[in-house]
Amino acid sequence: MKKLLSIVLSVVLAAGLLAGCSSSRSGSTSTASQGSTPASTASTDNGEKKVIRVAWWGGQARADMTTQVCEMYMAEHPDVQIEVEFSDYTGYFDKLAVEAASGTMPDIFQATRDNVVEFSDKGLLLPLNEYVDSGVLDFSQVSEDAKSTLTRDGNLYGIILGSIAGAMSYDPDVVKEAGVEIYDAMPWSEFVQAAKTIYEKTGVQTSFDSGDPITQVAMVARAKGYQLYSEDGKSLGFPDASIPTEYFQRYEDGLKEGYIVDPQIYVERDVGAVEQRPIVDGMVWNDFGWCNAQGLYDAMQGAGRNMAMVSYPVADDATTPSNYLRVGTSFHVSANTQYPEVCADFLSYFMNSVEANKVLNAERGAPVNSEVLAALSADAEGFQKDMLDFMGKVGEYCSPYEVFDPAAQSEVIDVLKSLLEQVGYGKMSAQEAGEEFFTKANDILQAA
Repeated sequence: MKKLLSIVLSVVLAAGLLAGCSSSRSGSTSTASQGSTPASTASTDNGEKKVIRVAWWGGQARADMTTQVCEMYMAEHPDVQIEVEFSDYTGYFDKLAVEAASGTMPDIFQATRDNVVEFSDKGLLLPLNEYVDSGVLDFSQVSEDAKSTLTRDGNLYGIILGSIAGAMSYDPDVVKEAGVEIYDAMPWSEFVQAAKTIYEKTGVQTSFDSGDPITQVAMVARAKGYQLYSEDGKSLGFPDASIPTEYFQRYEDGLKEGYIVDPQIYVERDVGAVEQRPIVDGMVWNDFGWCNAQGLYDAMQGAGRNMAMVSYPVADDATTPSNYLRVGTSFHVSANTQYPEVCADFLSYFMNSVEANKVLNAERGAPVNSEVLAALSADAEGFQKDMLDFMGKVGEYCSPYEVFDPAAQSEVIDVLKSLLEQVGYGKMSAQEAGEEFFTKANDILQAA
């Protein structure tokens, strides 16, 4: 998707931006592929009204909730008219690229953190620092980690609409039966001892690879004060092969000692389908992933099992909190908007209003405003309450994710998965795999 977007942006911008980047928002016509309408039934004779367009992708439920929040904002700001544009994900960014070229981008639009580098390099995003400094855009109840996530070269380029963090899901009944304690950010050596005890007393093994190995490598690196990638994305963010070697060594040791489940299970099952993950049928007691694991929770409940979550285990010699906030989606402001202060104020409302976020219902992820998060958690039930409670405490185990993932990350992940498989089947040692990953990953990033 990112490579396609880059091609579309480059080609279209080359032709279109020369024609001019400004456009009049007054009387703007909606053209979204799936839905586009003024967010209220007020007169379309705008008069002195400031008209802004807000665009996003998502299903009908998201459209209904977001439109309602736009209407709530307009009720408090009668001088503003919001025209909403929504579609499904397919084609959303292609359309955005065409609008960028013609200078008709929505004033506010949904994107992801991965888009920030390319969009900011092309001058499409409005830096929001001055509106934070003036108090229009209020970050007083938002952690510095969350704020810095969309900051590049000192410029703040948006707000997080919902965040998640790394979480190890586990079966608390199996843990209780073994008589061990599992807790947030427990040292890796204690995690290993607990895993061994669980295996000895219950016969249930431990999952090491839950399908997202790059996150675990990132956790190892971050615990030692490194980022996964360099700032320019042209190399790994650590100086030698010791980081990936430590990761592979954990796997190799666990397989030799018998408490980590046989890798054949990941060949026999499609672990991308939550109902096939080995924690669901009790083959393992844990699962590494992210806290927005509603599907896994439902599968566990369907199998008659309970599920709890903790922040990832950390290296014994950790010097830095290794977990981090991951952006679900984000809102950004077009560099060409005629009403930057209105846009900044709307973003502040969207992020900080308790009533607005009760309508939004954490559908995009956990709110980043701590007061909003607490208010939603107090009213939540079931898994949503578990997730929101988790996000309310996980901040102390997180540090900023300071770099943007490079476009070549998918190739790096492919190498990592291949090497993990070779270690799993005893075809390569942890040391050999660590060195090969360090070399190949750097070559891929340098060539990208």
